Amino acid sequence: MKGNTLLFARLPFRPLSLLTYLLFAALLFGSWVYGPTRVYWDLADRTVYQTLNNTLHGHPTWQWIVGCLSVRPADLFFDSVMVAITLWGFFRDRSPKTRAAAKVLFIGFYIYLCIKILNRIVIHLGDYHCRNSPTLFFPDAFSLASALNWPAVKDFSDCSFPGDHAMSFLLWASLTYSLFDRKVGRIAWIAALLFCLPRLINGAHWMTDQLVGSATFVLLAYAFAFTTPFSEFCLRCAERFFQLFTRNRVRK
Repeated sequence: MKGNTLLFARLPFRPLSLLTYLLFAALLFGSWVYGPTRVYWDLADRTVYQTLNNTLHGHPTWQWIVGCLSVRPADLFFDSVMVAITLWGFFRDRSPKTRAAAKVLFIGFYIYLCIKILNRIVIHLGDYHCRNSPTLFFPDAFSLASALNWPAVKDFSDCSFPGDHAMSFLLWASLTYSLFDRKVGRIAWIAALLFCLPRLINGAHWMTDQLVGSATFVLLAYAFAFTTPFSEFCLRCAERFFQLFTRNRVRK
């Protein structure tokens, strides 16, 4: 009974911070939807795409590197790095190991939950939000898949908004930065930003697919997790589970 009471004791709720995050997310997404400011976003999209994509022209080695990071198996590499950094945070964490393990579990659970929610939103919106990626938008776009003769290279999308991979990377970095120490968090952010680059360079996504679409969703998800009791309640539940599991193992 006492353990159950502690699960609900003094759960944090910061309504002002929640409203701030919601307002910032609304302004970010609204500036992309609103016609007069959308012009500047479109200009930035074209500039960033042309600047990054031009680095591929005439550079076979760079094409090969970006190509290797643009195929489906590369997701296993990204996931492995994310897991390794998260476990690094676990071993560096100074809180009780049951609490540190709860943090690791929460990161995995919340990213999975948000991916499922994002997929449902995308399915619900259907063609309303879809747009072609730069490789399909520009008639003379450089195709990395054709240049390397690797059909498996993911360098285009007929529905590129929002960037689902970027959402996962940015959300993971945000959670890691908040739950573990700042050194681990900074490394996570550097890794996440680097992981977002290949699909920007090869033309599979526009900058705003990630900076507006993914970032808006991450802001909302982060706000829900850390300005409401949700994350702390989940962490306490997971911590309680690990405490009971450890205690039962010791008794045996």
